[in-house]
Amino acid sequence: MILIHPGFGRITVRARDLSDGGISVVMGSHVCPPVGTVVDVIIKRHTGVLNAEPVAMQVRHVQADGVVGLAFV
Repeated sequence: MILIHPGFGRITVRARDLSDGGISVVMGSHVCPPVGTVVDVIIKRHTGVLNAEPVAMQVRHVQADGVVGLAFV
């Protein structure tokens, strides 16, 4: 997955879980955006990109282990 925001540009993260309501992502060495931040997301799979245009998602929770919960807006 690719997260896009003016504050940090484009970063690649790993999705941990995908549901109808949102996505849980592992930020790795990247700084977690604060709760409430709206980011644009491009969802990628091994077979390629799922959405050609970025989708707006909001950070709903941030865990101490660097996992961020994103909800579709």
